[in-house]
This record gives sequence, structure tokens and C-alpha cells, in this order.
Amino acid sequence: MRKFLNSERFHFDKLPEIGRFKFEHFALASVFIVSMFIGFGQIPLIVVVLKEHIVALGDSAEIMQVLSSRVGENKLLVLLLIPFVLTFLAALFSLKWIHKTKILPFFTSRSSFDWKRVLLAFGIWGGLMAVMLAISFSQSDKFVWNYNSETFISLVLISFLLIPLQITCEELIFRSYMFKGLSFMKKPILQLLICGTLFGLMHLGNPEIEKLGKIAIVFYIWTGIFLGFVAHFDNGIELTVGYHAANNIFASIVITSNWQAFQTDALWLDMNPPAFGWDMALTLFIWQPILLLFFNWKYKWKIFAGKNDGIL
Repeated sequence: MRKFLNSERFHFDKLPEIGRFKFEHFALASVFIVSMFIGFGQIPLIVVVLKEHIVALGDSAEIMQVLSSRVGENKLLVLLLIPFVLTFLAALFSLKWIHKTKILPFFTSRSSFDWKRVLLAFGIWGGLMAVMLAISFSQSDKFVWNYNSETFISLVLISFLLIPLQITCEELIFRSYMFKGLSFMKKPILQLLICGTLFGLMHLGNPEIEKLGKIAIVFYIWTGIFLGFVAHFDNGIELTVGYHAANNIFASIVITSNWQAFQTDALWLDMNPPAFGWDMALTLFIWQPILLLFFNWKYKWKIFAGKNDGIL
């Protein structure tokens, strides 16, 4: 396992040679980034809540329903995404001015950001989700056509403009900045497990956790670990950005439910009761392992080969 992760081919877990990476630099940057998310980033939403005299009663899904009925689905989506946009900018600022380092190495080890990788992962995962949705349609009649001509175009624009910033923010922090920041451990597997677990725990406040139970946390944690493996083996976050973007944009414009984090005027509304379904299990145990093997073949990671190209 040590050779498996510490091969000279995989070096995304390491910090750049040029920059300031002492404890005080990470502490200052972390305080700035976190305060931007839970502080300044929440101000627009708080202002709207106070203006609309919304009382936080019930679970988070019910609160989201009240908010969306008062301010509209699209405006609520923007309010929920603003903290991520500001946090993303804070992360870039921290790299440039606190750590005094180049920004590109935190996105990729290549000479430039590879958009083809982003589009490939986006297309593959988006296509697989479409297939699973089609199968779900054949098994249940509780999918309601929800198209709203007055809001859909705006929803598409918001989704393709802001959601990529949201997911890039998460990928930059959990699959790169935090991952590299733990490089003093010199144990990539431990770094991956810590970052993946923290990624999953970040979703504790999501309505899905309340509705699906603790199994949803396992789903988020394992997905975080899976994306960590992809970023590490590919020496960059292009593939994880594409995967994550497809997942969230699909949930925003194609299908939504009244109990998930993104409640939008999507094309379809899922009226099935909350449940950890076959599609989530299929994602964890089939699709993600297959994607890992496909990327290994496509980009010649040779993750099962040792120094002499022998199978470990």
C-alpha cells in the first residue's frame, strides 16, 4: 500500500517548493477562509431571513421550503451558493498573498489546467446519472414534470455560472489545499482518509442527513475518499471538478426533491419518500470503482504497478 500511494508518479500530496507553509501561515489562511464561509458568506441569507421574518422552526428541509416559498427557488439557490464563491476567492487570495505561492500547482501538476479532463469526467458521470434516472422512471410513477418556463432559463444560467465555482471551491480545499497541508504526515493514505472524512462531515447540516440517516454520511465520506484517490493518482483536480460539477448541476436542473439541499425548479420533482436507494449503492460499489479503473487505464496511472511495473 505504501508503494501503491507513494510512487514517484504520484506527487499531488506534496506542497510546492516555493511558498510560505509554516503553521502560522496555515492558521491565518484557515481562519480567513472559514470566516468567509460561515461569516461574511452568510450575511446575504441572514438579511433575507430577517427581512422575511422567517423563524427557524422544524428541520432544515422545512426551513428550505419556507425560504424558497418566500424568496423564490432561484434566489435561494444564489444565496446558498454565495458563501462558496466568497470562500473560493478567499482560498485563492490565501494562496497568493498569505502563502506567497503559485496557484496552478494547487489545481494541477501539469503545465496548464486540463479542461479536457473536466469535460470527460463531467460527460461520463452526467451520462451515468441520466441512465440511472431513466431506470428510476421505469420503476416508479412518482416523478412529476416540474418545468417552469419563467424560471428555468435563469436556473440554467445560475447553475452553470455559480455551481462550478461552488464545487471548485470544495475540490480546491478538500482535495488539494488540505491534502497538501497534511503532507508533513508523509502518508498519503492517511491524508486521503482525513480529507475524505472531513468532506463528509461538512455535509452534516444537509437535509439529506436528517431524512436518510447516518448512512448518508457514509456515502459522503466514501465519495470524498474516492475523489481524493482520483486527484492523487491524476496529480490534479480536473477530473474531480468534472465529476462533482456533473453531480451538482444534474441535481439542480434535471431532478430535485422537497427534502434535498438543492431545492430548485428542476425539470422533474422526485416525490418518492426519502431512502438510501439502489442508485446510491450502485454509485458507491460499482460506478466509482469502475471510474477509478477507467481513469487508471485512460491516463496510464499504473496504480497497480510497482517500480518494475510488477503487479503489487
